[in-house]
Amino acid sequence: FAAAARDSAFIENSGQCTALRHVVAPGAQALAPADLERRLLGPAKGGTDEAVSAMASVDALETAQFAALLSEAPELSAGKPASPRFASAADELRAAGYSIVGDAASATSLAARDARDRVAWRVHDLAAPRRDAVFDEHWRRVVLDLTAPKSRAALMDEATIRDLAAWILDAQPISVVVNKASVDDPEALLFARRLWERTAQVVFGVGDVARPALTAQARPQDGEIFGEVPPRARLDAHTAAVVAVPSSTPSYATAYADDYLRSLLASPAPPGPATPVIDACDDDLAKGYCLELLRYLADAAVGPRRAVQGAPRDVLWGLQRPPLGPNGATWLRLSANDAFDDAAPAIVAFLATNAASQLRVSVHPANAAAAARLADALGPAFLQDALATRRTDAQFADDVAAAAPWNVLRAADFRAGAAYGPDARYSLASHFVARLFPIGHVKSTRSDDLAFRHVFEASPKWLRATATYSAAYPADRPSLGGAPCRAAATDAGLRALGPEKTAPPPPPRGTVPSRRCRDHAWPSAAARSPPRGDLPIRADVRAATTWCLLRHHLPDNANAPLSLRGACCMLRASL
Repeated sequence: FAAAARDSAFIENSGQCTALRHVVAPGAQALAPADLERRLLGPAKGGTDEAVSAMASVDALETAQFAALLSEAPELSAGKPASPRFASAADELRAAGYSIVGDAASATSLAARDARDRVAWRVHDLAAPRRDAVFDEHWRRVVLDLTAPKSRAALMDEATIRDLAAWILDAQPISVVVNKASVDDPEALLFARRLWERTAQVVFGVGDVARPALTAQARPQDGEIFGEVPPRARLDAHTAAVVAVPSSTPSYATAYADDYLRSLLASPAPPGPATPVIDACDDDLAKGYCLELLRYLADAAVGPRRAVQGAPRDVLWGLQRPPLGPNGATWLRLSANDAFDDAAPAIVAFLATNAASQLRVSVHPANAAAAARLADALGPAFLQDALATRRTDAQFADDVAAAAPWNVLRAADFRAGAAYGPDARYSLASHFVARLFPIGHVKSTRSDDLAFRHVFEASPKWLRATATYSAAYPADRPSLGGAPCRAAATDAGLRALGPEKTAPPPPPRGTVPSRRCRDHAWPSAAARSPPRGDLPIRADVRAATTWCLLRHHLPDNANAPLSLRGACCMLRASL
């Protein structure tokens, strides 16, 4: 575990955005400083080589040392302090209670000499960080804080989990990992799930003593969705959208065409908990956008999806509910001049999923029109249960400060064009939903971890559309990851798609079809289904895109692996 902490903290000499900054280590307060320093700087258990070495960055690259101490990084005694009261960063750290390698006379090992004046740590004799605890990033400096519960049992206590989750929500680190004491440690696995359920992490890892998880691990190509997200209640102070990797950069400045949204009105929403809200909207564009949200959620909010089989780690990814527990509420505010239609999409997104109980709505006393329409659409009982509806802006601010909900939404933020620029109307459904719900993944360091999947797939934290809307808008394309417990993209699963015998259309103008798959041709125009989930795309553009992808990547079908030919079906169906 000390080796995993060192690699996570030292990576690129603390220059990675996911470099470790804080550790919860039961019993660490009982270690003498020299012993703690030896564990942190020494080789892994059973190893003989010195673990820490200082070298130039070019030498680190040439020798594949991702966690070396870089000689270009300034020593702490030469670093600039945050406060002018101190002469150096080292003096500032010592005043704050940190120990620095080289301060103790016992620091005589080669590793300690290389790390001298470059590594600092501090131990907190607490079960969990205080919610108001602030840890400076110390970019390019190896600085670690260790919170030390008395024991493993103290760490897994319900009160500790509550306090730890509250701090994580407020600090919103990029990644959190839990390392089990053994490969088979069901108690620690349940602890990891309880902590994950009460937070909103984009990256959450589970490792063990034989294969520990690092904080600096994310492979988006394997479904390990990555992103840096501010604390949700303060999202608008930093950004207008939650950016995930992988995702399309231009899509964040993309809006739906008005004609497309109006075209959705031809198929009204089926009866369901969110439908009265859609019917109560005055603006046709707002109604169309709400319908698009229903279609998107029916397709995307299906619980966890598993990464492609054969990935080095077992990954579950997908949309999540807000944190479960006392700190997971989302408050939606309609001020005196906010229109009901501005708030309707957010309300629809919650009511159409298993997160409906986590929404709270507050209406200004002067906004009688919005309150009346909410009561008509949802019934007065909804407003009674959802929050006091007659609160001034000042009273609402006091309520937020006292309760500290996970997310605070304001209808004005969703007013057409308010968040995405003067030319934008309604952003893509995926980006809007990401403002409301957590995204990301949870993973095991093992490639086929049945125990991990059994525990995490069953969690109520995964976002799911209600059965009414899932049945009304069935997904029209296969998923590589699949729903919970569904097999990944194996040959057997792809074989079930079967070959299509549709005659291939002529190639789009300007292309030379040097290779194509004769058994899996692009379907005829009559057989194509309309696109879902994004902006409508011209059929000829879609056909040309697919043709180019298949032409460059698919060999003659006679010798192609079955999985590759089946993937052709998947690609065509998805586009």
